[in-house]
Amino acid sequence: MMVDRASQNRRRPNAPASRQIVHKVKVNEEEESALVARSTEQGVTVARLLVESALSPEPGETATDRRNALEMFFRIERLISNIASNVNQIARVANTTGSTDLSSLREHLQQAKAAYESIDRCVERFSL
Repeated sequence: MMVDRASQNRRRPNAPASRQIVHKVKVNEEEESALVARSTEQGVTVARLLVESALSPEPGETATDRRNALEMFFRIERLISNIASNVNQIARVANTTGSTDLSSLREHLQQAKAAYESIDRCVERFSL
């Protein structure tokens, strides 16, 4: 999966009022490891992870989670578009020559099935 580091590490926009309130959170080593792992996975700082998690409209979902999911949906959309184009090319050749490459068609249909399964996983993730 290709990740654009520049877009993941950008700062949050400046708030209308300055952010001068500081909260101190104490965690044990196990909690720290979990926070660092999750923040690294999402490409944000631990502080940003905590703020996004606490202020998220949906419990357990952060703005970073939503952005990553949208990126995944767009990748799946491009994949399906590519598959549809390939199937269309196969159909054009079949209509022109009267013969079909069934192995190629089967391969593209398997790719389409995998893409739709990816969509199902994404939908399930946001249905919880």
